[in-house]
Amino acid sequence: MSSDRIPTRRAQRGFTIAELMVSITVMAFLAVIALPNASPDHERRLDMLQLELQDAIDHAQSLAYHTGEKMSAYVNVQGQWLAVVNAQGVPQEDPLTHKIYAVRLSDPGQPEGVSIDYVANPLNRSLVMFDDRGSLVYPVDVVLSSGNVSRTLRINTATGVLQEEPISE
Repeated sequence: MSSDRIPTRRAQRGFTIAELMVSITVMAFLAVIALPNASPDHERRLDMLQLELQDAIDHAQSLAYHTGEKMSAYVNVQGQWLAVVNAQGVPQEDPLTHKIYAVRLSDPGQPEGVSIDYVANPLNRSLVMFDDRGSLVYPVDVVLSSGNVSRTLRINTATGVLQEEPISE
């Protein structure tokens, strides 16, 4: 007899079902730990909230320009909603739905787990104000958050566009 050994069937077949199950369990456990800390989902939610806020700002600016009246995008931080209002604080109509232009973050279809943490202008009011020509009256800072991710925005006084502010350390 020669000293060459014939390989066993197990060596030719690969892994056992038990080895595969242990590997899958370990990978699932690591994924459960890693997913809550992953921020792409939180970033996407912040992007959606930023777009909604930008839409309200654009609508207020457009109304101010076309009607010749002062308009604002009012942001209620405590109630987590925003609306387009005139100088007297009366909510304005959305041209698409013909309903009051208001967005509540708790409404169905809104991104979950997001919040508006801070809105301020030099008057310490939660308003993005436009004069009767559609020009932004004061710069405004806004802080949005989702999970452990936050975003600081400043409204450009020349364009009325929200721009992300770099975080200085």
